Order: sequence, then C-alpha cells, then structure tokens
Amino acid sequence: YEYSGYGQSSGKPSEQSTYADIEAAYKCLEESYGTKQEDIILYGQSVGSGPTLDLAARLPRLRAVVLHSPILSGLRVMYPVKRTYWFDIYKNIDKIPLVNCPVLIIH
Repeated sequence: YEYSGYGQSSGKPSEQSTYADIEAAYKCLEESYGTKQEDIILYGQSVGSGPTLDLAARLPRLRAVVLHSPILSGLRVMYPVKRTYWFDIYKNIDKIPLVNCPVLIIH
C-alpha cells in the first residue's frame, strides 16, 4: 500500500492519514483475508517507521516488526533534542517501549 498523498495515492499527506492508511491495510488483512496478528510481520522504512510503530504498539500479538532506517521522531531528524514536545510528529522514541514483539532495526 502507499500512504495518502505519496506515490500514486490520492489524498493529502499527514501524520494522521498515514496512521489511518496502515490501520486500513491491517483491517484488510484481518477482515478480507482472515490473517491473524500472530502471522504478521510489520515493516517500516524511514518515515514509514512512524505508522508502523503506532500500529505495532496497539497490537500485542504481532509476530515481529522490522524497522529500516527508522526515525526517532520528526523533530529529532532535524534537531538534537533530548525530550518529546507536544508538536513533534511520529514520536517513535516514545512508542517503541510499547511494542511487545521482537523488533529488528537495520540501517
């Protein structure tokens, strides 16, 4: 799948739309194909690590998560900040402790 506003996908790119997009892809696997959490390995690359971790933090029985060149957060990509601010996006650094399955991080 592609995120709204990226590639050939219609819509407007935003943090919230990427969360809705990955949720829709997961629901399709679950409802249309009968896929169980235990059989899913989520993959997210760069900015895609944001929606991937958001979903992974809410699914306690995933098989695994693969993060390829993930970001700590949107703000931390640009500045060496040490804390999370309310206006930051893709707060991966705060969500990663909520993931219950094995996580592979590659760069």
